[in-house]
Amino acid sequence: MTPAEVISALQLIVAIVAVIVAVATIRQKRRADNRAAWWARLQWTLDKITSDDPVDQAAGFRLLPIVTKASLDSADDEQLAAAIEELREDLTTDDDAVDSGPDPKEEP
Repeated sequence: MTPAEVISALQLIVAIVAVIVAVATIRQKRRADNRAAWWARLQWTLDKITSDDPVDQAAGFRLLPIVTKASLDSADDEQLAAAIEELREDLTTDDDAVDSGPDPKEEP
């Protein structure tokens, strides 16, 4: 191989490695952004549940199952969501729990 061919081969290898690193970085950033967005939605929902306004509480209880069943990346997120869902079920089955209104899937 001539020196020019060696340099060309090295340039190709460097370019391939750069593309692989770029793709991995983009995937990691997307996962981090998705987790941050999920956490923000969860915090918003929990803030609604702990609000003094009964309408906000009902909205929070109604949205909690949707948020906790959203796509989760880690086992820790899934365990947190499961624990919150169990707590929601416990709270909504108590006699003094907030009425979350009719089920939107039911016919009027």
